[in-house]
Amino acid sequence: MMLRFLTILTIFLVPIFVFGQERIIDLYEGIPPYSTGIIGEESWENGRVSNVQIPQLYIYKPEKENNRGVAVIYCPGGGYGRLAMPGYGKGYGDYFNEMGVTAIILKYRLPISENITEPHEVPLTDALQAIRLVRHMADDLDIDPGKVGIMGGSAGGHLASALSNNYNDGIENTDNEIDKLSSRPDFSILIYPVISMDTSITHMGSRRNLLGENPVSQLVKTNSSELNVTSDTPATFIIHGTDDASVSVLNSIRYYEALLKHNVAVEMHIFQNGRHGSGLGKKGQPWALWKDLCKVWMEQNIF
Repeated sequence: MMLRFLTILTIFLVPIFVFGQERIIDLYEGIPPYSTGIIGEESWENGRVSNVQIPQLYIYKPEKENNRGVAVIYCPGGGYGRLAMPGYGKGYGDYFNEMGVTAIILKYRLPISENITEPHEVPLTDALQAIRLVRHMADDLDIDPGKVGIMGGSAGGHLASALSNNYNDGIENTDNEIDKLSSRPDFSILIYPVISMDTSITHMGSRRNLLGENPVSQLVKTNSSELNVTSDTPATFIIHGTDDASVSVLNSIRYYEALLKHNVAVEMHIFQNGRHGSGLGKKGQPWALWKDLCKVWMEQNIF
């Protein structure tokens, strides 16, 4: 018990450290919002983490001479029940680093994690903090604070789209320099995202974990991203597979239509074959082409 206490204490006293190739930073100083203050044990198995207790950023920086001053924060999927982080997200780190982009994997708290007081609030709260913290660290990370994007796959795509429509411009009357910063992402990249909480197209596991068994209608609306798009929603790149048996492609289509309606810059690619969880894809697969398409989109819209 004493050893476990000392381990937890060390985590809070040393918020920044190096693990392998990536740099890991705690998202908050001290106890995170919507936490009881009790820190339980996280569970890692086969590249998946559940019962997240301490939200963190895993930072992968490109070579200095290749750095283009852009950062992408990636929200892993997992149905809001766990986070799929094989290799701690190094695959996405390598992909973005090759094009000169800083890749940041967000290990966010889950609504079904222990010691949470407001389950449906914690993922978005962590994502908002991630954007602000990365902007606060812009000089240290060698990035432009006006070029910080959000990305997510599956339930992580829901979180990324939710952040794209539920950000704030910062808090004026505060002594916290991080809270003064805007949490609006400058662009969004969505991979087979859960967008809607409408039972006709949603991923029921994600909806249940985030909102509970019988959520009130207002909570469903607030968490259905296609209903919350405005003209200020950031430019968005979307990919999905027609044969996705887990998250209906109609999620992406509805979001695309909402973005068009509000004149938001958007590009979407729907692949005939793109099974859920295909991620970066394998060489030779049509799905893997999204990486080249995304790079071109970023060249045209972000760099």
